[in-house]
Amino acid sequence: MVMKNPKEIIPDAHQSMVKELVDGFVHEVKNPLTSIGVALRALREKTPQGDPNRQLLEQMDEQVGTINRALSDLLDFTRLSPPEAMPTGINNVLDQVLDRIRSECGRRAVKVEKHLTDNLHPIEIDGRQTELAFLHLLLDMLEAMPNGGDLVIRSGLDPDGQIVVEMEDTGFSIQDIHLERLFKPFLSTRGRGAGIGLSMAKRIIELNRGLIRAQKRGEEGMTFSIVFPSP
Repeated sequence: MVMKNPKEIIPDAHQSMVKELVDGFVHEVKNPLTSIGVALRALREKTPQGDPNRQLLEQMDEQVGTINRALSDLLDFTRLSPPEAMPTGINNVLDQVLDRIRSECGRRAVKVEKHLTDNLHPIEIDGRQTELAFLHLLLDMLEAMPNGGDLVIRSGLDPDGQIVVEMEDTGFSIQDIHLERLFKPFLSTRGRGAGIGLSMAKRIIELNRGLIRAQKRGEEGMTFSIVFPSP
């Protein structure tokens, strides 16, 4: 079954034109950007440890990587198709996306805790798209914990029998004034909301008839709550 919300999906002709423009733009930028990244890494390897230029080259290479990720996110955003919904176990989706970020969590010294409720009923979602939405949420949360921290993932039911997923971190918090704008594209608030990852996550979740909310956890950390309606 394919769900299509006309308020969320750009009309086909317009969408096709936007995709074509974005594809061409990203292609033109990514090619020279890749060459720049290769050249920077080569220069860095030839620069002795302790040389201040080496640190500068590392910072430049990191910024090239940031631009590359933003371009990839932009491509993904314009290529979203209507969800192909089928009965899906939300815990399976969570397990798959956590497998994808396991090495990144280890590299960042982030401890992951899973508290998944057994025997949750399947829900009608596009599992591939939902996994992508969760991936963007989790990557943003990891970016907010550059010095390590804790990541807690929960699944369960709310009082109305709806599937609920909670993702909680101990990263940077944000000011209240930015909370309502957190899902806007390219909002950057001290490690939160860079690029369009959070915006894409929200769009995918809403296309799959879900709702997402962000809450502060006191002085540090955020909680993202995602609710999917019952059949």
